[in-house]
Amino acid sequence: MNVQIVKLISGEELIGEFNDSTNVITSPVVMIPVDNQKIAFSPWMPYAENKEFILKENIIMTIAQPSKLIANEWNKAFGSGLVSL
Repeated sequence: MNVQIVKLISGEELIGEFNDSTNVITSPVVMIPVDNQKIAFSPWMPYAENKEFILKENIIMTIAQPSKLIANEWNKAFGSGLVSL
C-alpha cells in the first residue's frame, strides 16, 4: 500500500493510495484542518461512482509521505483497515 498526500495546484490536499507511475489515486479524500491537533477527511468527488481517479500531471504540485498517524487513520476509514505500527 502506498498512501500518499497529493497537493494539487488548486490547493487541495488529497490523501489516498497513489501510484506515481500512472498518477492514479484510489479512494482519495480531502484533508481539512479542524484545529491544531485534528484533521477531518471529506470524500473527494463524493458523487462519483469511481474509486480510482487519474490525475493529470500538470495539476499535481507535490507528493508527500504522510505521517504514520494520518496514514493509519486514512487506512482505517478507507483502506484495508490494517494499520502499521
